[in-house]
Amino acid sequence: GAFVTSPTFSEIIQAYELRGKLEFIAAKESIKYLTEEDYSTIKEIIENEKLALADKNSEIFVNVNKDFHVAITKKCNNKFLNEFIERLIIQTNIYLILYDEFFNNNEQEPYSPDEHSHIISLMEQKKVTELEIALENHFKHSIKSIENGFNDYKELDEIF
Repeated sequence: GAFVTSPTFSEIIQAYELRGKLEFIAAKESIKYLTEEDYSTIKEIIENEKLALADKNSEIFVNVNKDFHVAITKKCNNKFLNEFIERLIIQTNIYLILYDEFFNNNEQEPYSPDEHSHIISLMEQKKVTELEIALENHFKHSIKSIENGFNDYKELDEIF
C-alpha cells in the first residue's frame, strides 16, 4: 500500500523559496538573541560540514546542514516559525540527497561552508540587508545545484 511521489521541479523551488523567506524572518529576529557562545557553536558546525563534504558523506552533511540552520533560527523564539522551518529543512534535505549534483559529481566544489560562514559573519555584524541578500543567494545556489542533478535524474520506470 505504500507509494512514492516525485516532486516536480516547481515544487522544489517553492519549498526552497518559502524556506528562504522564513529563515530570513527567523535569522533577523535571532540576531537579537545570539550570544558569542552560540556563534562559536555555529562555527564548529561549519567545520563539521566541511569534513562531511570532503568525505562526500551526504548523510552526515544533511544533519550538520540542518544543525547549522536550526542553530540560527531556533534563537528567534517563535515556536511555530521554528516548526515550519524544521519541516521545510527535512523536506529540502530529501531533495539534496536525491538531486544535489555535488554528491554525484567528483568535479563539483562544495559551496555551502563558505556561504554559511558569510551568513554568520553578516549576523555577527548585524547587517540585516546584506543578510537577506546572502540568504536569498544561498537558497538560489541550492536550487541551481539541485536543478542540475534533477535534470540528470531518472525515474524508476525510465531505468527498468
